[in-house]
Amino acid sequence: MQSSRMGRLFKKERKMLIFVALALFLASPLVGADGKQLLESCNDYVRHAGGTVNVPEESHFSVAWCMGFVIGAEAMAVHLSNTLVSLPLYCKPPNVTAGQIILIVTKYLNDHPETLHEPASQHVFHAMQGAFPCKGER
Repeated sequence: MQSSRMGRLFKKERKMLIFVALALFLASPLVGADGKQLLESCNDYVRHAGGTVNVPEESHFSVAWCMGFVIGAEAMAVHLSNTLVSLPLYCKPPNVTAGQIILIVTKYLNDHPETLHEPASQHVFHAMQGAFPCKGER
């Protein structure tokens, strides 16, 4: 009885370890991403976002990377502000779409070329803060 329980526990831990290792492996190229890389990918998104032009096959990864990175970084900023700071870092209206967030970040990157060497995640945060400041912060 005890050994089967230990076996199940070990199996769970092993699955979690594999999941964490895989997540770290897949995320490792993203860790060093800067604003220039994000701008290039998000410009691909903007070019094809209207749906009037088919996304060329060579841009599929770039467009998907932009979408995933921006939405993931924005969600992480919201989560961290809610759990660690307990007050909003910016005040995004509830009806803002993922597409709008990507357009806001892309505009911010285009408007601030002097900061493109900085980490990509910082650009997402600064773009959202600029677009949606909380009352009294303008």
